[in-house]
Amino acid sequence: MSISLEREIASIIATLEAPLSPDERAAGWTKAVKSGYAQTFSDLLTQVRVTYAIPYFGIVRSLDAYGIGGGELYDRLIRVANEANDHLR
Repeated sequence: MSISLEREIASIIATLEAPLSPDERAAGWTKAVKSGYAQTFSDLLTQVRVTYAIPYFGIVRSLDAYGIGGGELYDRLIRVANEANDHLR
């Protein structure tokens, strides 16, 4: 995994741990959902740093299940998932 992936995951975690922005509220995020994904991305960061081997990282369906389908944070999560899964192709 690339160092830039590690930095982006760390940046996403910081965003997920921050209070909801108006844009995030409009995109369907809640405090509880952000908190849950903060843990998910913390786990991913640990996997990247410790093992450098990541199992398939599917996130689109779970975001959809929470009613989140757009916005900047959504786009960032999808980009990271795609990059993390790139090594499986």
